[in-house]
Amino acid sequence: MTRRLAALATALAGVVTLASSLSANAPARQVYRIGDPVIDVLLKWCDPQALAAVTAIRMRRLMAATGLDAYPELAEAAETALAGEPRQPTDDSPVGRSLRQLAQDRVEAEQYLASLVNGVRPPVPAAELRRRVRRGDAAALLRFVLDGRPAAQLLAGEFQKQRIWDSKGWQEPLAWRAQAIADFGDVKVPAAELRAAEEAWLAVPEPVRGRVALIDAAPVRAHVNALIASGMDDRRIAELSGRVTTGFIDLLLHGSCTQVSVTNARSVLAIPVSDDPPPGDDD
Repeated sequence: MTRRLAALATALAGVVTLASSLSANAPARQVYRIGDPVIDVLLKWCDPQALAAVTAIRMRRLMAATGLDAYPELAEAAETALAGEPRQPTDDSPVGRSLRQLAQDRVEAEQYLASLVNGVRPPVPAAELRRRVRRGDAAALLRFVLDGRPAAQLLAGEFQKQRIWDSKGWQEPLAWRAQAIADFGDVKVPAAELRAAEEAWLAVPEPVRGRVALIDAAPVRAHVNALIASGMDDRRIAELSGRVTTGFIDLLLHGSCTQVSVTNARSVLAIPVSDDPPPGDDD
């Protein structure tokens, strides 16, 4: 946790705070949000030119990471679009055919991954299937670029994909976030607004902070055990959560749940552990 907070502080140090020339109102354009208070405020105050620069950096990095840059026709089309001349590909063009094939590969890979729980053996290793899904996701984002969509929309879409990949356990959770914040290093943000965003980020319990869909059940199980050790029973925990059931808690404690939804985790982690000893304990 300390290392992550240090990395976050280092990345945020590059963000230039309030300048006297800033208007009191947000820029007059559509603002895209992903639910991360710090990234949302950076997207809000990033001007179009800076958004285009950040998009170019992150799109090139994403293409390299997923192998899209190995497709010459896609690499060339991407560079042309990122230079400010987007061209929508036709279905029968080399770019269009590659994008359609990558989309099909992604769908098939997702189906094979889903069938793994039933013991179905895929034609390629699971790691390759995950690479195909990520490559297909990156290709879908590339189409945004080629279609001339707003840079902020592309960035918001990419950040959401990163969070989904986090939830699937395909990468170190939130490892992408510090780099994303650093990419906005020259953005001028009102100091009070940035400070409020940082505080809102840190106010969320770490196991669910910045996460979507599913997380590892271990920290939630540990918190439930701590609640029980403090004298709280499963019925009271379920009641205070306002969401989970005693059946869920039983499955969690017996290790039947390896992952839990962020919503359920948040509701349980919000229950404070009492500092008072449970009734009957000796002083």
